[in-house]
Amino acid sequence: MTIAASRSGMEGAELVEWKRPRFSRWIVFFGLGVIVTYAASTILDLSIPAPTGDHAVGRESWVWVDDSRPESHTPGTDDMRSVPVRAWYPAQPGTGQPASYVEDLAVIEAGLEASGELSWLETLGLRMVRHHALQGAEVAASDEGFPVLLLSPGNATNVGFYSALAEDLASKGYVVIGIDHAFQVAAVRVGDGSVAVYDQTMDTGPESIRPKIEERVADMAFVLEQIREGTGGIEFLAPSLDLSRIGVLGHSNAVYRRPKCVELKSLSPPVSTSTDRRRAVPSDTSKMRQPPISHSCSSPKKPPSMTRSTADSKPQGQGQ
Repeated sequence: MTIAASRSGMEGAELVEWKRPRFSRWIVFFGLGVIVTYAASTILDLSIPAPTGDHAVGRESWVWVDDSRPESHTPGTDDMRSVPVRAWYPAQPGTGQPASYVEDLAVIEAGLEASGELSWLETLGLRMVRHHALQGAEVAASDEGFPVLLLSPGNATNVGFYSALAEDLASKGYVVIGIDHAFQVAAVRVGDGSVAVYDQTMDTGPESIRPKIEERVADMAFVLEQIREGTGGIEFLAPSLDLSRIGVLGHSNAVYRRPKCVELKSLSPPVSTSTDRRRAVPSDTSKMRQPPISHSCSSPKKPPSMTRSTADSKPQGQGQ
């Protein structure tokens, strides 16, 4: 680019030419290159940690409806409580097909944004996240059956966002049944095909925690009933479950009240929980095929902890 300017002197007007330095355009190109490289590297790195166990991992999802409980979050008097669940399980290698990280993302993405938990950019990024579980995979063989863990997520957090933890546990021989508590997670598709978005009207203060916890416990009890009946889509998995070994794995609101853990322990067979942070497994774990896990139910002032073997990876997930 050339700019002409006039300059007065003793010998009259004189034209002076000024040219923009060429290296400036290279600065622009370099900056754009850095941005593109950073964006590309971020996209390529959007993968959750690989499972560290010996098993491949399968994944299936269902929406179960509890006909004994009306849905308290909708105005319809005939609406029954929907309980979406997702199972991660040890699978036969070489079976199953890749699936998206977030199921029904095209259906629920508007709800995810409306919940206030994710921005449009974050929902866009969810399309690029890679995981390791395979849809429709055959269940791995087991002589003893696999222990079951119920996974309840934190407040306003979809259970699928704990996939890294669930996949790792499944690779080590656990069947993880994750529960998307409708209207308590960010957004999830329910039984009638609609989207249940996080119900912010429940956030009225400390007293609002109790009805949330009661609803979660009722959801978990219903899921346990479905698992024991072996119906609703879980038929292929039911014969491989060891229902004498059932535990609860939770984050934040999932283990907020000790009395609710006692309620789960009263189920038959009892769910493995601990109210004093001691290990909820035998002291001698040398003969156990699965790494030991203990679940702790603590008071609100003291967040729950999970004791695991040193071979396990750190838990992944969000919650409030």
